[in-house]
Amino acid sequence: MDRRPIHSLSRPSNVRSARPHPVADCHAGPGLKLRDYQQEAVAAAASRIAPGANVLLVMPTGSGKSIVISAIVDCLDGRQILIITPRKRLLLQTCTRLRHHGVLSAGLGNDLGHGHRVVAGTYQTMVRRSEMAAPDVIIIDECHLVPPDGSYAELLRRFPRAAVVGLTATPFRAQRHIRYCGIDWQQGFEVPMVDLIDQGVLVRPISMSTGKGFSMPEDETASLEEVTTRIAPGLRASVASERRSRCVVFCADIAHAVFTAGQLRAQGEASVHVVHSKQRGDVQEAEIQAFQSAAGRSWLINVNLISVGVDIPCIDAVAILRNVSSLALLIQMIGRGLRIFDGKADCLVWDYGNGTRRFGFIDDPRLDANEAGTAPPSQKTCPTCSALLLALARSCPRCGHEFSRSVSLNDAASGSPLLSADYRVATYGGARVTRDARGIWIVQHELIDDGVRLVSTTSARSEADARMAVRPAGTSVLVRRLAGRQVKICCTHRHPPS
Repeated sequence: MDRRPIHSLSRPSNVRSARPHPVADCHAGPGLKLRDYQQEAVAAAASRIAPGANVLLVMPTGSGKSIVISAIVDCLDGRQILIITPRKRLLLQTCTRLRHHGVLSAGLGNDLGHGHRVVAGTYQTMVRRSEMAAPDVIIIDECHLVPPDGSYAELLRRFPRAAVVGLTATPFRAQRHIRYCGIDWQQGFEVPMVDLIDQGVLVRPISMSTGKGFSMPEDETASLEEVTTRIAPGLRASVASERRSRCVVFCADIAHAVFTAGQLRAQGEASVHVVHSKQRGDVQEAEIQAFQSAAGRSWLINVNLISVGVDIPCIDAVAILRNVSSLALLIQMIGRGLRIFDGKADCLVWDYGNGTRRFGFIDDPRLDANEAGTAPPSQKTCPTCSALLLALARSCPRCGHEFSRSVSLNDAASGSPLLSADYRVATYGGARVTRDARGIWIVQHELIDDGVRLVSTTSARSEADARMAVRPAGTSVLVRRLAGRQVKICCTHRHPPS
């Protein structure tokens, strides 16, 4: 039986093809040198740039996308280039790598003059400008944020002859690959997250549990604040016992973030900082700096403000105190803690929502919708006037009904594995199906791993369901060790070879 790590058993053959020839004239900015995979990404983009082409580069959070962007620009002397980012913070990171450029961003500048060959800016400002020179190449950072319709998409349609290079760590939108979401992306390069972990470029994320069991709130009508009150002591104790020093917490909204910060302070935490979109930029920066420089353990509480474009390498713990329905958002959240830092061996993740269980491994996620199809947006019905609304609606535009905040938190962090390498391949030997005194059907699976007999027990509501759980003898299955010879058979979309 093949004993390679799980992630190497079924990796697509086109993820990283034969290494392209180096691009000799590219640089990574003053004093920096491109890593091998960055050089490959630059070469892949430069070799595929042609009028109307849409080249996609998939690179995990922390892999240095801004460095790759600057190197691509350096390879394209003489061409007019437009660089688009979603946030000012990302724009600042990118601009520090560029030698000569104009800036187009509210609050940062409106410099389109002086004959700049390269113009960088946020799309929110660019969609309102019509005086930009037609670019030969458009480079989009976080390109998964481009919707199929709207002003952002219209901005790209203004320049149909331009080659487009998109970079993202999460090529998903509405749980589908972005190549099915408005732009005909042709994937030019991808470096898997596990490769960068193996190389020491990123640290390994480890899923944590705060209790022996995985329990839902006893009272399903409990408010978000009530569930958070139950969560806070266990989270604080677990973070402290694991000797984590910098923990970032993602909350459902601003009110929840402020409440969570208060709970942690009530538990005795001295360094708790909150950042949110209603604060001024200088206040946000001050809170982030205080979080980084604090003596001892420190907490940074936010909603989505630091899920994209924030480089804080010292983060060694991530707590998710909200339901996550977006695969891209889940990966971006966890990615905040994967950058390397002195003395940092890994990043621990406490997931109190259902993200890691819903989507599977973050390096090999399970997509909910048929990639080739069109998944309809999630909807809900107003209980007052029966109007059909988008699931994210906070109020009904027809009757004004206010929806309560959804409580999708668990009392305990799940500890669901994050990476496919946390699993092993075992050979299925057979099963015994019985029924206990309570009428519950029990399936005792027998498996073999390197000659060792393993046992996995599952239950079913009917005999038919129990029989369906039995696998053919001799096939390979994914298992996770529990204790002794007890293992759990894992349901995942990644099927190992027989």
